[in-house]
Amino acid sequence: MKKCNLIAPGLLGLYLLTAHQSALAACTYKVTNDWGAGLTAEVTVTNNGSNAINSWNLALQFTNNRVSNWWNASITGNNPYAASSLNWNGNLQPGQSATFGVQIEKKGTTAEIPTI
Repeated sequence: MKKCNLIAPGLLGLYLLTAHQSALAACTYKVTNDWGAGLTAEVTVTNNGSNAINSWNLALQFTNNRVSNWWNASITGNNPYAASSLNWNGNLQPGQSATFGVQIEKKGTTAEIPTI
């Protein structure tokens, strides 16, 4: 499992936006299934701040592997990828989390952990 920390809006990495100010948040990346040629993983974004988050965005980048499918987020780009909340999972009150999943096509045998 990889832990990722908030980087304030406008910087590279995990972006969490609020209506009034930057929120404190964290995320984790966890491989949930690995079958050799591919894997699935889940990313959990948690609001550790004291203000609500109205939407979240984060960037994922792999060295060799690539995203082939996803759920519970909108993903754009082609390594690096930009993941963003959907209309039903973007509002996070303090202490709440949202989780999305990715299916990864492995280029080689390593279950590569992305830069988030």
